[in-house]
Amino acid sequence: MANLRKFAVVIYILLVYSGLIKWIPGLPVDLTLVFTVLLLAIFPFLFKPHFTAYSSFGKTIVFSVLGISILFLLSNAYTISSNYALSKSIATVLNMFCFLYPLLLFEKEDIPYFKKVMMVGNIIILVILSYLYFTDQFIYFQMSEKTIESVIGYGIPNYLSIGTFISASLIFHIDNKTLFNRIIILYSVFILFVLGGRGPLIFLFFIFILHYFLTLKVKKLSLKNVLIIMVGAMLFLQYFDFSAIDFNRFNVLENYSEDESATARIYYFEQGYRSVTNHLFSGLGIGSSGMILSDTDLVLYPHNLFLESVMEIGIVGGLLYLILYLVLFFKVFTWVDYLPLLSLGLISLYLFFQDMKSGSFDSWRISLLWIALFIIQYHSKEKIEV
Repeated sequence: MANLRKFAVVIYILLVYSGLIKWIPGLPVDLTLVFTVLLLAIFPFLFKPHFTAYSSFGKTIVFSVLGISILFLLSNAYTISSNYALSKSIATVLNMFCFLYPLLLFEKEDIPYFKKVMMVGNIIILVILSYLYFTDQFIYFQMSEKTIESVIGYGIPNYLSIGTFISASLIFHIDNKTLFNRIIILYSVFILFVLGGRGPLIFLFFIFILHYFLTLKVKKLSLKNVLIIMVGAMLFLQYFDFSAIDFNRFNVLENYSEDESATARIYYFEQGYRSVTNHLFSGLGIGSSGMILSDTDLVLYPHNLFLESVMEIGIVGGLLYLILYLVLFFKVFTWVDYLPLLSLGLISLYLFFQDMKSGSFDSWRISLLWIALFIIQYHSKEKIEV
């Protein structure tokens, strides 16, 4: 059964981050469907009659997540969308599945294996990206999705999805003081720079700084580690082509008016705000953000989950979203002395920032994964303390 549990962890992570591998050409079936079926097949063999979120904290989080999801599904009755509403309804069901599955199946003892799988996944991504860098193929990440598909025949993950996975792995191992982990952190940061991962980098730096002050620990390096890191930095400067990095993406203030990403988000906010003021209580239904923002029934969202929830399911959905994270972060900052819990909480905080800048409920399952693991870890600590 131990090996089956490990297999379940791997498949579960692959499901949550399936967007990173669904682009692989020639796949005969949808990987999201395959991983879901596998997890459902495994479930009866590993399920135990317990529910992790038994505390008032856990129940509040579960109630909020399920409340938001149910409101989205019920809004199919009045939505102004048809195409986007269908795909978003499927994504909403998948969100609930990815949130409840670990709460019903996994325990505290499974979390260390989650860490190992995330580290292995991070290393695999770094190896692939290093190959693309040294073979001058990083230009694909600077193209639009349509251009990429016309050039190479299939899409690839964007910098945001890659950066989110890398950053989550780094934060998960934030208390690992080994030299290997420090090298992984430095090289990952370099890769994020090359990708142009402005949001992931800024939020990652903020989380590292916040972790330092919350733990009040001075990170001391041995002389050997300092020398190795210095030699590694010199090799980077000598052999890496930093001209490939688009530093203009990080100069937000100077290029603000020319930044298409920033101006698009401002436009989305303005359009979303107008819609909210006219349909505050019920919203315009699941998937309606495409119609609101472009007058076309396509996959388009305001890149802000709070605004998206109010636009589509009204003020109740927005309040549930805020309650969820207020309760969660209150616990995060209450248990700062318990490092395993803190790292999971900081990943949730990092993803909250991403969701409020670039996210959509279509991919909310990534955030829900880490919230579920936080509840599991908190539940275990609560039992120990009591």
